[in-house]
Amino acid sequence: MDEGFDHHVHIGQWRDRYFSAKEVFSNLQQQGKVGCNFMSTTSCGPLHPDNKKEIISLYEKVRDEVKNALLTAKELHIDAKAYYWVVPLFHFSGITFDQVLTEVPEYCGLKIHPRSHNWNPEIPERAELLTQTFDYAATHNLPIILHTGISEDDSPCLYEKWYKDFPTVKVTLAHCRNLKEVTYLFDKYSQLYGDTAFIPQENLEYLLQNGYEKRLVYGSDYPINKS
Repeated sequence: MDEGFDHHVHIGQWRDRYFSAKEVFSNLQQQGKVGCNFMSTTSCGPLHPDNKKEIISLYEKVRDEVKNALLTAKELHIDAKAYYWVVPLFHFSGITFDQVLTEVPEYCGLKIHPRSHNWNPEIPERAELLTQTFDYAATHNLPIILHTGISEDDSPCLYEKWYKDFPTVKVTLAHCRNLKEVTYLFDKYSQLYGDTAFIPQENLEYLLQNGYEKRLVYGSDYPINKS
């Protein structure tokens, strides 16, 4: 597991703090990192589902923030790769994946955060968007980072249908929670991986000691893990 590249970091607004790309990337370099996958937590800003102007404004804010972050990465000579944080309300308001990738062609992956944006697959429109997301990822060879947790709403098993239907899409189960579900999925789907961001130490030790090391990538959740 190469710790020189951090597969899970953030820029943007997080609660009452703003983490600029320059601050985050510079600090990563000081830690000895040569690159990172980054996502914008500004994507989690509060939205009213009936306020399309507000929704589009947040989309544009995140878009411009990511584009500026990529320019900052070039200036700092750090290999920073941007992931698009998929916000359902963006797409329910008419934004398409083609638009997203046309406006920021440097996006090299997608992020799904069930807890932040209610990706409950029992809701038909959410299930349809999940299919669109995985289909777009498959068609354009984009990996997906999927937040996982210990509650019912962010269980990695909720999305097993899409792992099965889209076997070519590499999915990283961020945080590797919960362990029983993660190992079940690792054993069943070869395209699934996990990252070490906020992973419980006992989970990490179990995975390393039981043959799952090659399914893990290093991720820190920086700077959320320091805030």
